[in-house]
Amino acid sequence: MKRLALILSILLLLFTIGCDNDDDDNTLPELVAVEVSCDDFTELKHISKEVKGPVEGALTLILCSNPSTGFEWESAEISDTTVLKQAHHEYVGPEG
Repeated sequence: MKRLALILSILLLLFTIGCDNDDDDNTLPELVAVEVSCDDFTELKHISKEVKGPVEGALTLILCSNPSTGFEWESAEISDTTVLKQAHHEYVGPEG
């Protein structure tokens, strides 16, 4: 009888631990945003920025655009998708 009570106690403990509602699992990834203005592109020949973010975080890169030039941004060429992957590409027109 004691053996059955011990087994049931262990199973109850394991069940309780397994049902733990950890709110951290439901949070959105931390967002890191980098914006490069049209003035930056005009003034600087090369633009380099270093950013740090958490694992499973999100990086948003906002680049200047001027549709009157006829040029457009291309999709990124990412050599190691285990480090960084492009999940979304969206054109947002100028505000105004």
